[in-house]
Parts: sequence; C-alpha cells; structure tokens
Amino acid sequence: MLPKNKRISKDLFAELLKKGVVLHSPLFSFRVMKEGVRELHVSFVVSKKTAASAVDRNKMKRRGYSAVRNILKTAPVKTPFVGAFFCKKGALVSGFKELQAEILSLFRKTGIL
Repeated sequence: MLPKNKRISKDLFAELLKKGVVLHSPLFSFRVMKEGVRELHVSFVVSKKTAASAVDRNKMKRRGYSAVRNILKTAPVKTPFVGAFFCKKGALVSGFKELQAEILSLFRKTGIL
C-alpha cells in the first residue's frame, strides 16, 4: 500500500476530473494532471460495475497500490503528478505482474518516468 499522504484527497480528485488528461489501456483508464502539482498523489477507483463484491474491489486497490509502490521504488519520477487509475473488468482477473507492466506503460506514455 502507498502511504495515505500519497493518495488523492477529495479536493484534488474533483480538480483532477475537471483538468486531467485521459489515457486508456486494456486494463485501466488513467487520468493524470501534471500542471500546478507539487507532490505525487495516486488513486485507484474500482466501480461496482467492475467488481460487485467489496472484497474484490479492495483487492484490486491493494494490488494497484502495491504495483505503484514497486514501480516508484525502482524508477525515479521526473515530475510530480496527480493520477487516478479507473479499473476495467479485465483487471480483476489479470495477474500482479500484468497489472504492474500496464501501470508502468501508462507512466511512460505520460512522460512521468
């Protein structure tokens, strides 16, 4: 898990939805905002349409935060950003390595890493 101070607050999330740029991949939709940001903040959103069970939704969030933590340990971040991952249905059945590779590719597309 990422520390709570690295996750997105409600105020930042509302701003991200208005000003963020959206990128898509098979497992995630990634909304990112780099302008006017001083620190790195990441969030995972899993809707009830994606996973009906709260256990599955929380499992996806924990996997996502762990993958981001592993990526940030190995690769330095060029610019601070605020980003939210919106999980798609395929993310629930995919493995951890696949999730991590997908997140890494989205980070590279945005120029964060």
